[in-house]
Amino acid sequence: MCDATPVLMSDETHDNAVALTIRIANGAPGLWSDILRSHAVPPAGVVAEVREDLAEAVAALDTLESSAGRDPGQHVGVIPDLLSTGAAGWADTQSRRTSPLTDRVLITVEVGDEPGDLARMLFVLHDFDVTSDDVTLHAAGEKTLTVSVAIPASAEREVRRSLSRAGWGAE
Repeated sequence: MCDATPVLMSDETHDNAVALTIRIANGAPGLWSDILRSHAVPPAGVVAEVREDLAEAVAALDTLESSAGRDPGQHVGVIPDLLSTGAAGWADTQSRRTSPLTDRVLITVEVGDEPGDLARMLFVLHDFDVTSDDVTLHAAGEKTLTVSVAIPASAEREVRRSLSRAGWGAE
């Protein structure tokens, strides 16, 4: 209908790809060019895994197309396997959040533009049930990035303390 091509991958690969895509799509191109230059290995790994899954899917679909009316053999099994993996990954992402979004408060953190600054700030938040869905990036200026983060309300005080200890203030 819309000529979309499904991409099938493990749940972890999916989460990493979606997180990366959302962050890049919501961010300033110059900022993300700098981030990807400084941290090319993790995204390259995700893209390589997606490429492998896509290559398997393309090979299976090509076999199905070329075997019209004949037995396509074992290649047919790849499609359900990839679809099952994708469905399981999607289901896992739906059940991961332990606290509803309504139990969250929004804080704003200004991050510098040095390589690794954003990753270090997000690492501080990792232990507080913060996922990529909770993070929105805003270009603030030439040397800063403003990050809005939805954090668990019950952990607000500790989140602010942890950010402060790591060198970031939160509004």
